[in-house]
Amino acid sequence: MELNIGDLVMVKSYEQLPGSIKNRSLGKLCGKRGVVVDKLWSDAKECTLYKLQIDGYDNPSSVDFPEQSLERICGKKEYSYEFSYLDNVVVAILYELGADSKTEIARGHGHIIHEGAAGIAQAASYALKRIYLKIAEN
Repeated sequence: MELNIGDLVMVKSYEQLPGSIKNRSLGKLCGKRGVVVDKLWSDAKECTLYKLQIDGYDNPSSVDFPEQSLERICGKKEYSYEFSYLDNVVVAILYELGADSKTEIARGHGHIIHEGAAGIAQAASYALKRIYLKIAEN
């Protein structure tokens, strides 16, 4: 299981850890949730090690978590935008991406009032602001 930065994970229970990686510092964090903030390959341990931002802690963990000590928690949502450029309007649509689906969350538009790239960027920015305001109301 390859984890990526930003993945939501849970540290396995102490009983589930392989004996070769059990230690006191890892044991103190068993059962905690966190987000992967860094990963690196360890030649010495011949595995990928992860740094986590554990829920409720201010700083990333000082403990390096071997891949075998972590479980990915499903539920991290991914989003994408699509933009359409019409005569004098830019329309932005926000989608939530699922395994096999693409669901529209909101759409907004902005009028192009400047020439060139600056006008497109300004109108796209305003379209995104309108989406934000719609979502924030709910």
